Formats: sequence, C-alpha cells, structure tokens
Amino acid sequence: MVSVVLKDERLYICWVGRVKTNEEFLLFKSQVNGALEKFIDNPHTPPMPKSKDSIKKDTQPQNIQKYNSFRLMLVDAYPFNTHALGFILKLKQNNKYEFEIATDHYRLLSMLENIEFDKIFAISIDSDPRLTTKGKVLDSVMS
Repeated sequence: MVSVVLKDERLYICWVGRVKTNEEFLLFKSQVNGALEKFIDNPHTPPMPKSKDSIKKDTQPQNIQKYNSFRLMLVDAYPFNTHALGFILKLKQNNKYEFEIATDHYRLLSMLENIEFDKIFAISIDSDPRLTTKGKVLDSVMS
C-alpha cells in the first residue's frame, strides 16, 4: 500500500509492506508510479501515456500541489527484492527524480548500505510519518 504524507514541509511517499514476490513488486511499482505522477513535478521525465481511466480522472478539476523532491519511506518493507531495488535506482538515474530513502527497519537499511545505495541516495532510519501528529495524509492507495 502507498500513502502520500506531508510532514514538516517534506513530501513522503510511504510504501507499507514487504516486496518479496513478483506480484508484490508489480503492485509496488504501479502504486509508486501513480503517486509520482500525481504529486511530483519532474521536468526530466516525459509524461506517461494516459490510460482510459486516467483520462476520465483528468476531466475533474485538481488543485494538487506538485513537489520537486520527496522521501521514499519503506515501512515494514523487509524483505525487499532486487526488482524493486532496480526500479528505485531507475527512478534516480534514468528518470532523474530527486529523493531520499528512509526505512523503519535496520535490516533493510543494512542491505541498502551493503549494496552501496548510500553512495547514490541519502538513506536513513525514520519513523512512519503517518503515525505522528505532524504528518498529514494527502493520498492513500489500498491494495
């Protein structure tokens, strides 16, 4: 499940749950892409092709603020498969999104450091921003 939270003027895209199977990866990719499309303004990425459902949604007025950067928060996301790691790397290197990675799980943080993601991203341990009084949930997608 993906939630989008605004906390202390920072946008969090929160993924909750492990990403171990291919089905879980496809859900992760789809929901993160949906949140990026809705909340992130990235001039380096061409617009994604519109599906019939998104064309219907575009006819409704939307006053959604777009952000230039975000923090990808991985909550209870261990184990986390290599497909998902590659997708995150692609978002940074190919699509040029500006973001940090945070997790609430020390094993996932250790894995990210072992594969040297800390040389590409700012990575850290953080608490779930949805659980603080300062966090405002902007959007939530349930699987």
